[in-house]
Amino acid sequence: MFDFIARLPPSLVDVIGVIGFSLYVMNYCLLTFHRLTSHSELYFMINLMAASIVLIWLTHSFNLASALIQLFWIAISTTAIVLRLRQSRTGQSRMDQSRSADSERAQSQRLMPDARDWQPSVARPESVQHWPDGCQGNDHPDRGRERRSLRRAPDHSPHGTR
Repeated sequence: MFDFIARLPPSLVDVIGVIGFSLYVMNYCLLTFHRLTSHSELYFMINLMAASIVLIWLTHSFNLASALIQLFWIAISTTAIVLRLRQSRTGQSRMDQSRSADSERAQSQRLMPDARDWQPSVARPESVQHWPDGCQGNDHPDRGRERRSLRRAPDHSPHGTR
């Protein structure tokens, strides 16, 4: 097998490497744009194909670190596919079925139900009881104006009490 790959023209081997790269990028884009979930068998199958193709390319132009990464992807993808196939055969309740039906947003809403109602808070001088320059509550000259920053204002008092 390796002799066959070694006899291939270098330009063809480069095309094989680019195909593997393209599979990785395609899989990542599908995951990013919610066309595929990281719990589906297809996600792991595409990763397995991409890693295998890049590993074939590495036999022509070897790089140890890259080969180790590809072997890791092959091992983890194969393990994930086998686990999912076993779960589907035994009829166990599969978390990935419910996860693939839900979008990432629905998952985050379950975990953080208040997240959609969250609005950045704006500090208003009326709600502040003590200002660093000594003014109290509604006595401040900026009363009624919004402050976007929630950081403490610099202390300009002559005592320098910070």
